[in-house]
Amino acid sequence: MIFEIFSSGPVDTNIVLVACERTKKAALFDAPQDSASFILPRIKELGLTVEMLLLTHTHQDHIAEVALFKKKLGMPVYVHTLDAPNLISPGADLLPIFIPAKPVIPDHLLEDHQVLMLGEIAFSVIHTPGHTP
Repeated sequence: MIFEIFSSGPVDTNIVLVACERTKKAALFDAPQDSASFILPRIKELGLTVEMLLLTHTHQDHIAEVALFKKKLGMPVYVHTLDAPNLISPGADLLPIFIPAKPVIPDHLLEDHQVLMLGEIAFSVIHTPGHTP
């Protein structure tokens, strides 16, 4: 498995790259501001195909470049059902907007205990409300 963590944006938000070494299928976790500038070349360098963008939650620092990644890589976006409204309409969480984010309609809504496959890697969704719904 390939597992790399990078920080980006004004509050050093993490973007995580996970990939199956055998199949070269990859997933990104979160999309902070300015992260595309270094993660896209890294994906190309490793010869990966990004199969999904998974959002841990939808605060602005985590969704700033979702629309850009979707446009550049064409992969589906996954978010928990209860966090989807803030992805569809950034600012719906009523927090002050300090990092711009374009609206994105999620392709898949996540639920607790759901299992996602990425090549030979299985991810289990664990709903942990509190920081966001």
